[in-house]
Amino acid sequence: MNSEPSLPDIADRLLAWSKQDTDVQALFWFGSYSIKQPKADSDLDVAILLRSLASRERCQRAIIDLLAPTLRISSANIETGRFFCLVGSNLKKVEVVIATDPEDLAWLADCSEVPAPRLVLAFQRDEAGQDLVKRANRQITVDARRRVDEEVDKFLEGYESASRAHARSDAYAFYFHYNLALQRLVRLATISRRSAQRLYLSPQFTNDCLRLEERKPFCDLAAPMHLGAAAAAKARLRDKFLEFLAELRSGSIGATRTPEELKPIFDALWERDFFFNLRDVAEHWGPGLRRGQLFRSGTLTRWQHDAYLRQWLGRNGITSLIDLRTREPDDGPEYDPGPISGLKYHHLPISTARSPEFPDGNDGDVRGQWYVFLVETQTSQFAGSLKAIAHADGSALIHCYAGMDRTGIVVALLGVLLGIRRERIIDDFMASGPFVRAMWIETLLNWAHSPEHLADYFLSHGFADTDLAKLKARFAE
Repeated sequence: MNSEPSLPDIADRLLAWSKQDTDVQALFWFGSYSIKQPKADSDLDVAILLRSLASRERCQRAIIDLLAPTLRISSANIETGRFFCLVGSNLKKVEVVIATDPEDLAWLADCSEVPAPRLVLAFQRDEAGQDLVKRANRQITVDARRRVDEEVDKFLEGYESASRAHARSDAYAFYFHYNLALQRLVRLATISRRSAQRLYLSPQFTNDCLRLEERKPFCDLAAPMHLGAAAAAKARLRDKFLEFLAELRSGSIGATRTPEELKPIFDALWERDFFFNLRDVAEHWGPGLRRGQLFRSGTLTRWQHDAYLRQWLGRNGITSLIDLRTREPDDGPEYDPGPISGLKYHHLPISTARSPEFPDGNDGDVRGQWYVFLVETQTSQFAGSLKAIAHADGSALIHCYAGMDRTGIVVALLGVLLGIRRERIIDDFMASGPFVRAMWIETLLNWAHSPEHLADYFLSHGFADTDLAKLKARFAE
């Protein structure tokens, strides 16, 4: 083999080897080479049916040896039944699928997304590949309407997962699920503009399926890794999906779901996941409490110049904003005056500086003891937070940076004062994300002991009977 082997050269060598190796029952080509439409950069895709599993590794070694004169690199193992080689100075790719049961190649023979022939028989012994070839040559009728409905549902699943990851500030999970949804949108666009085949990787999608003026906006849908850009990306992806869904609905293929049906779902996801760690504190506290009195969240400064923040605050009657952050850089930027104008802003900074007896870690009960330490050393700030909640004209919103530790402590103390069941207070704390531990808040609840005990503690630190009464009245139905 010369230094720059061609696909036919490689194919001829593989075919000659297969005829000599008695363990080979059949050899097939698939992909562009099989239908005689290879391009300069095409791969050689090979499927091999072996007599037994025991000969699989030997088969891989034989193919690697066959390509050795110009082999640049190959897969390290064959446990999945697949491996690849890069050959020659131009790194031509040879992808090999090895099976010992014809049904292991059913994903190739029966794939409805690939037109016939999906497998082309190059060699067989005792007609071992005959049934697969028949299956691979069947003309499979694709129900395009059903495929559209499936892709719409899979888009919604990916979009919801991306949005949920956004809400918990999990940047990589957002990126991963967003891209899954984007791929479903590509498939829907391909069905609308071309056909319901070759959806697994739509060839030349931007050039063949999109008009010139559509290409840049579609490329701008690319998933961001920075969560600061996640909301805008979600909006673009949603709008483009609804645009193509409307196009499918108006075309010959159609779609069961309508943009009018799905828009309220997107609106609900937007409200659920726009802010980080946002919820009504009564959400997990059960019946018998007035909702809409106090919301908790992470800092809102990321969205302070977004019009949606003002809309949300107004829609939920928020009149008081309680900020527990310090002015340290790690606590995020301060609010600009404009975005919070009209709100009563309570800045009650609670320092999270660690002393030597409370190292920065989550092992054992250290963090729970640190919670108690924070309350005992900064009682006036916690009492002030409870007062601000009690005397708010409308609804109040309290936050620190992540909305987990300092905010979690205030909300747990409030729950104790209101006589909320212990397990429900823990449920609310645990809703702050996958990294919190029940043990942390349980230690604080053990310290608080009871509504009466905690009330006495705060009453001795500047909290008045009238403050406590207003606090209880606020949440009483």
